[in-house]
Amino acid sequence: MRIELISAVLMIILLNSACSGGTPEASINISDPWVRASGMVEMSGESGIETDADIHDQAGGMPVNTAGYMLVENVGGQPEKLLRVESDIAEAVELHLSEMADDVMKMRQVEFIEVPPNSKVELKPGGYHIMFIGLNDSLDVGDRVELKLIFENSGELAVLAEVRAP
Repeated sequence: MRIELISAVLMIILLNSACSGGTPEASINISDPWVRASGMVEMSGESGIETDADIHDQAGGMPVNTAGYMLVENVGGQPEKLLRVESDIAEAVELHLSEMADDVMKMRQVEFIEVPPNSKVELKPGGYHIMFIGLNDSLDVGDRVELKLIFENSGELAVLAEVRAP
């Protein structure tokens, strides 16, 4: 009887561990997701600062890129990484970081955005952001766009972002 009880307890522990994957997953909350309206994207060459979304179609002068922002909160006890974002609003979607270098704001692509345990990372103008390259259509203030955020541990998270003026 004692061996049966120990076997039953061990079986429960093993099954519980297998069902949970053995490691706790990070918990992600997204707040205030928004995308810059495509008609609002401008170059600010006078100041020597490049905006987050400053590339224009040279032939027509129309913006072809824009950027997205949000607050990403990791309420879990494990580190998390935003690996990529998917959306059908643009030909390509990349994670970027804008930072000052030699008195000029420069933008570069990053492989991921790390969100430490019990922390928040704000994707905002002048910092981390989502770059939408080669817009498929114009984005007007008030529109809503679907984004799929892919995290290392938490998997996919669908988000509906509002299109806003900066």
